[in-house]
Amino acid sequence: MRALDRVRRLGLRWRLAGWVALVTLACTGIAFVAVYRGTSTQLRGQVDKNMSGELSEMRHTLAVANRRDPKGVAQAALRYVRNQPFAATSTLLFAIVPGAGTSTNRPELFHRGTPDGGESQPQQV
Repeated sequence: MRALDRVRRLGLRWRLAGWVALVTLACTGIAFVAVYRGTSTQLRGQVDKNMSGELSEMRHTLAVANRRDPKGVAQAALRYVRNQPFAATSTLLFAIVPGAGTSTNRPELFHRGTPDGGESQPQQV
């Protein structure tokens, strides 16, 4: 028996219910895609704006420090990123200075310092 014959044998109630379910599913899918694309575009723009703001602040701080040697630039960068503490809602900052290493507000990511400010596991909970 073909599928079309089986559909014809169903009552009008079941066919209408099927079409309503199909239209509802399609509308829900379209709404999901629209909301997802709009939200992702907005979030991407916000992240780009925050990152460019952080970058310009860091650039200004390093320009004011007026250090030319790698060690001096690294120290100025370290002072800046240490004044920007890392939290769940903040930005991970790091500056890689050739010849002087990496400065970051999360030193444990670069195998320096203790994770979570030296807190033990029970203190973190």
